[in-house]
Amino acid sequence: MKHLDFETKRGFKGLFVAFCLLLSSSSNAQIPMDGEFLSLDPEAVTGHSFGAITAIAVGPSDESLWIGTEDEGILRIGRNGKRIHYSVRSNHLLSDRISQLTFVSPSLLYILYADGRLGRYSSTQGYSQGNKPDSPITQILPGYETGTLIFATADGKIYRIDESSPVLLGDIREPVATMTLAREGLVYVIGADSRRVVSVSGSGAVASVTPPLPDVPTCLLALEGGDLWAGTGQGLYCWAQGAWTRYSAVDGLISNRIKALLFDGKDAILIATSNGVERLNVSNPNVSGPNAYFAGESFSCGTKQLGENTVFYFGGPRGLAAILTDSAPLALPWSQEPEVLHKSDSRGFSFWHLLFILTVGLAGFILGRFLVSRRVSVKPASVPIVTPSAERLPVTPAEQVSPAKKPDTPPLDSSAAVPPSREDILEAINKLKNANAPEFSLKVWNMIEDCYPDQDFSVQNIASRLLLSRVHVNRKLQQEIGVSPSAILKARRMIAARELMLQGGKTLPQIAQLTGFSSAAFLSTSFKEYYGQSPSELIKSA
Repeated sequence: MKHLDFETKRGFKGLFVAFCLLLSSSSNAQIPMDGEFLSLDPEAVTGHSFGAITAIAVGPSDESLWIGTEDEGILRIGRNGKRIHYSVRSNHLLSDRISQLTFVSPSLLYILYADGRLGRYSSTQGYSQGNKPDSPITQILPGYETGTLIFATADGKIYRIDESSPVLLGDIREPVATMTLAREGLVYVIGADSRRVVSVSGSGAVASVTPPLPDVPTCLLALEGGDLWAGTGQGLYCWAQGAWTRYSAVDGLISNRIKALLFDGKDAILIATSNGVERLNVSNPNVSGPNAYFAGESFSCGTKQLGENTVFYFGGPRGLAAILTDSAPLALPWSQEPEVLHKSDSRGFSFWHLLFILTVGLAGFILGRFLVSRRVSVKPASVPIVTPSAERLPVTPAEQVSPAKKPDTPPLDSSAAVPPSREDILEAINKLKNANAPEFSLKVWNMIEDCYPDQDFSVQNIASRLLLSRVHVNRKLQQEIGVSPSAILKARRMIAARELMLQGGKTLPQIAQLTGFSSAAFLSTSFKEYYGQSPSELIKSA
């Protein structure tokens, strides 16, 4: 190899790396056959064989997946695939039996345990025990306002809670079977004894909405326009135009045992049952069965991940299932028995793998050699070629250039040498607020505006959501508005912190938590560096 030129060595090196990587991935990976599952293999990470999934939540800021189980705590799966196991043994949870999980803000997750206790996880403070009412909690759901939780107790009381003590909204005087939140801020509740739907307003007014259901419901969904959908062990019920309409297996529904209902935001609901997941058009219900997924699988919970591509997750005794918008469903089992794993089609190294590897490697070798040789062959026009026979012409004083003289032209990337001022950043933010910027910059701004309160949110999260590298996002934003995304994120947090300081009523640790800073000390130091005065000096001068 020592007699080969530089580009040839690079080509062979690229060929060798491509060969090793593709050979490793082809010989070790298990490619599932049609209808089989892709295993999450949590045992390899935690050393535990997980039980049935009982709760699912998706982190609003980083799209991480939080999965609660019947007796093995919570597994958190990040968008990058990193997995963390939380349990009583790790001194994080109050109990390993998880009943419900719900995010009320990008940085605050509430955990309902099977014994009725309430816990919470904050990205700034970690795990802690929530406010404990007199009676065990049976249901939780995110409130209408960010950071607010609605919960029901075993004696039928409905509470709202934020950073302060729980506030009683209403009392239906019977155990709550299920509840949901309507867009107008009303809480719809169904009692386990009366089976009636009642509404509880923010002012505490309780009003009856429907007559009793024939069966105790397991889930409830409120749509715009006032329509209500309730799932029971006897089928699906719709409250519309003052009457209940029932859909069951007799009409073509895949199962009468309904566990969860999710609205796709358009015209359909996804129904999790003991026999799979079914998609139902609510404007023209048709339960003939062609829109059924995961036939034969039993599910007990579900949640929806919002974004450019909505993903619906469903959990049950055997694993996790995902349905992507406008695409085929994907099943991800939580755990499998060893004999089931051995049945998967383990397609190892073969002639076709070898052919594919050699083709890709050879193409990379030729392309790399061609590109490098083109760069080497291009000579700078300003470098003269001097031969022994070349006649040396005299240089006149007008043609002489002093070596100490600097060029008049600015550097190619002046923005990299001179960081933008605070005024430049504020001007860019004003353009973004007024939608006076290119579409890419507005996308980045919307993510920052939604997620800056989460201290774990960073430019890397933005790049991951856009399926781009951090360098690409930074370069693109610099080209469009002249400011980096990290500068905009920092400025947005600083502006929010300053506004809260001037409003008053909150301590510095509370402001730090609300604006994405890890601590009050870090906020104070960053604030003084950014504005030239400490928070206390700002409050005194206000």
